Amino acid sequence: TQNQNKIIFGKGAQLTVLSSK
Repeated sequence: TQNQNKIIFGKGAQLTVLSSK
């Protein structure tokens, strides 16, 4: 579902931010 994709994208964004640091 679209809502599920939002959650997955949100987690991916957090991982990207952590990786940047």
